[in-house]
Amino acid sequence: MGALDIGQLLQSAGPFAPLLVVIIVVVWLWLRAERRAERIARQLDEERKKRWRAEDTAARARRKAGDVDEKG
Repeated sequence: MGALDIGQLLQSAGPFAPLLVVIIVVVWLWLRAERRAERIARQLDEERKKRWRAEDTAARARRKAGDVDEKG
């Protein structure tokens, strides 16, 4: 919705214009917060995957070192 569309909407709203502005702002803030939460969740998932990969690599290295020690 462009700026001109919102202006026309506010003019046609008459006495309910302030309420309409509040509703528009609340919805905009809600959507913004939701996008931010999704971005943070994605970042946490990526960090979790990196940590799991590092732990797997370390566990494999320990097992391999244990296997080498048992053979030797």
